Amino acid sequence: MRGRSKFWLLSAAMIAAGAALEAAAVVLYWRPCEGSMLNGSILRGYRYESEFTAACLAAMDQATVFGLPQPGSGWTVVGSLGAAAGVLLAAAWLVLLPALRLPRMVIWAAALPGLLGITLVIHTAVMSSGPESADDWLGRALPALIELSALLALLIIAAAGVRGLLLVRSALVVLAATSTGLVHQIAEYIAAMVVSDANWDSPPGTGYFTVVMCLLVAIATALLWWLDNRANPIPLESPATAAASSIT
Repeated sequence: MRGRSKFWLLSAAMIAAGAALEAAAVVLYWRPCEGSMLNGSILRGYRYESEFTAACLAAMDQATVFGLPQPGSGWTVVGSLGAAAGVLLAAAWLVLLPALRLPRMVIWAAALPGLLGITLVIHTAVMSSGPESADDWLGRALPALIELSALLALLIIAAAGVRGLLLVRSALVVLAATSTGLVHQIAEYIAAMVVSDANWDSPPGTGYFTVVMCLLVAIATALLWWLDNRANPIPLESPATAAASSIT
């Protein structure tokens, strides 16, 4: 029953919504590079067929991998969209935990990736309202802790009895839920540099790979839930069985 809970569908929907918000943040951030997004990319044989504008060069120099609010930046549409995306993605793991039917102490330990992800969003929002600081040790530590907590959470739920395909499905959700983590950001940056040679500092379009990954996880999560329900339908109770159950 753990793999057939509708919490899986809710989690998939939250991941898809988070991906959509992050996609909007990426599109808005890279608007200064419209018309030159493919310059230096593999799609054009790494050729530069037009010049980058000054605004595009500034965007490349200041780009972040995930569109969270930046220290000292104040309120921005991109930062707000990224913050909402980060919360939805992190919460997608938290809403799934009841479906796994784990002991309460195990759930609290397994919830760390989601809790740390939400903490990071809150921290970046707070830091964006003040002056930029070089002493933001918490902002640097949280992305690494998110990744470590994801591995720890999977080990904990595996030790608690989550096995096989159910563990794989859980790992997919954790993969999307920790999109703000350090390893995810490094992977996004490397992928962007492979696709585009315009890497000073971030190639135009950096962030889209995370969006695609989250969308694929959302689709896979919903599809695997549907396949599990189709292969193992919940048997209907006969009237006699239902009556006996109500009596007992």
